[in-house]
Amino acid sequence: MPEGNTQFTDFLETVSDGDLTHELTDRLRAIVREMSETHRNTGGKPKARLTLTIDLKLDGGIFEIVADVTVKPPKPNRARSIFYETPDAILSANNPKQLSLPMETRNVATSIRDLRVAN
Repeated sequence: MPEGNTQFTDFLETVSDGDLTHELTDRLRAIVREMSETHRNTGGKPKARLTLTIDLKLDGGIFEIVADVTVKPPKPNRARSIFYETPDAILSANNPKQLSLPMETRNVATSIRDLRVAN
């Protein structure tokens, strides 16, 4: 049987004195929590990325291994906004090509005696 780590998972468990697998586990759990929270708060289909980079350097018959873990957290969903360009190059929520109706504001007060009870 060959000596050393024959499986990649065995190799990972020995990198950085085992700290790498603990970090990967912690980071994965944090991503899962954050994605679940993002989904609860904003809905949608949150995405994240956990990247493991392993740099190897051979120097005089000795392999030096340096691992790096990066995380791209999920982005929260934002509401879509629609605007129209005005002739003055300003963004407006109102379509300048659409006619607007003349609307007036009226104060409508209701008293208790105006209310009717239905049986």
